[in-house]
Amino acid sequence: MLIIIIGLSSFLLSNSNYFDRTSNLKGINVDVNVAEITNNSSNRSNYHIITVGNTTDELDKFTNFEGKIDDNGIKVTLNTEKLSSEGKTIDLIVKINNTGNYSIDNIILTWQYTNKSVGSINPGEVKTFNTTTRIPTTNEFRADFGPEANVSNPYFIGSFEAKYLLNKGIFIAASNSVEIPLR
Repeated sequence: MLIIIIGLSSFLLSNSNYFDRTSNLKGINVDVNVAEITNNSSNRSNYHIITVGNTTDELDKFTNFEGKIDDNGIKVTLNTEKLSSEGKTIDLIVKINNTGNYSIDNIILTWQYTNKSVGSINPGEVKTFNTTTRIPTTNEFRADFGPEANVSNPYFIGSFEAKYLLNKGIFIAASNSVEIPLR
C-alpha cells in the first residue's frame, strides 16, 4: 500500500502533462464553474480559469456586483478588483443606472471627501465612472494609527452615494460596499 502511494505521488510530482506553467489543462475537460486556478506568480495575472476544450482564459479582473436599487429605481453599483495587495493602486468602477420612470437631475456622486457632478440621467440610461484608490501598506497604516494597527484583510471599501433631485425632492442612493482579499 505504501509503495502505491509513493509511486502515485512520484508520478503526480514528476508528470507535468496535466498542468503546465500557464495554467493550461492538457487532455482533460473540466467544468468551467468548478475549475478556478490561482496563479501566485508576481509577474502574471492572478486568476486563470480552465475551460472545456483545453484552453485557458483569464477571469474578469473585476468583481461583478449588481448594486442596490432605491425606491425611485436608481441603482448605484461599485465594482473593483477581485484581489489586490498592500501599497497597490486599484481601479474602482461606479455605475449609476436609472431604472425608474423619471429623469433625475443635479446628481452629485460622493465618496471619501470627493464630490463629482454627474448632471442628469434619463430613464433607462446608465453612466459609468472610473476612479482609483490606493491600499495603504502596514507601515503607512501604523504611522497613522499606532504600532499595533494592521491593514484589514480583506480590505474594505465603503459605498458611493449618489445625491439627486427628482420632482423637487432630494434623494440619496447608495452603492454596495466591497471587500478585497489581499495576498
